[in-house]
Amino acid sequence: MADRVEVVAFREHPASEDELVAAVQDFDVVVTQRERIAFPAPAFPRLLATPRRSAYWADA
Repeated sequence: MADRVEVVAFREHPASEDELVAAVQDFDVVVTQRERIAFPAPAFPRLLATPRRSAYWADA
């Protein structure tokens, strides 16, 4: 699978919601850990505004 995907780790916390959205808006898949980077609810509509985007939320 490594030849078909690229894994990018963000080691710094975004300073704002705008910075968070800018950092991940071009990715097809975003996987987060709640303890690492908070994803505020208002960020989701901004990310989903791009055509062909959908969301699946799993809180494990």
